[in-house]
Amino acid sequence: MVTQQGTNPDSTANVYGSRGDAPATPVVGTSPPSEGDATPRAVGPQNQGYQTQHEGRQTDSTGEPPPHPLEALFAQIRETSEYASLYIQAKKDGFNAQIRGLVFRLVLVLMAGFLGVVVLAVAAVYLLSGVAAGVGELLGGRPELGKFLTGLVIFLIVVGGGWLGVQAMFKKFKQRIFKTYDRRYEQERLRFGHDVRDRAAEVRKPD
Repeated sequence: MVTQQGTNPDSTANVYGSRGDAPATPVVGTSPPSEGDATPRAVGPQNQGYQTQHEGRQTDSTGEPPPHPLEALFAQIRETSEYASLYIQAKKDGFNAQIRGLVFRLVLVLMAGFLGVVVLAVAAVYLLSGVAAGVGELLGGRPELGKFLTGLVIFLIVVGGGWLGVQAMFKKFKQRIFKTYDRRYEQERLRFGHDVRDRAAEVRKPD
């Protein structure tokens, strides 16, 4: 005799409760249903990765992504580059200003020197002309003789003064050289007890 198995409502009520409804058990791999949607949606690997990436993105209070971590460093580098460029430009302008100032002062010195030479030359011409005229009057009204004697005296003074100046310059130069060698000889005597002149005299001394 085969017994037909059926569903006992009392047993179902005892197992699942008084209403007899089975509890909603979430299915693995599905997302919870939204309001008005009783069908669970499957969450695949692609959806899980998208959700993880979307949830890991950080935003600020305005909803915009935060600045790059190296943005402050890049800004500092740009600012430093600007300051360095400004410093180089200032140094270049200062150097150019110094060069222009030196050229301007050199031009002023040359102009002043040229003007001074011209003034001295004109003054010398007038002075010598007056002296020559005076000497010519003293010689009985002969201006040519006065000019000749005045020119000769000036020539002798210039040549004699130049020769004496050159001689004095060479004498001073020789004295400076002799003083230099005298100091070297004194240092040799202090270090070795004799100098090169003593050694030379010993070599030349006959046996």
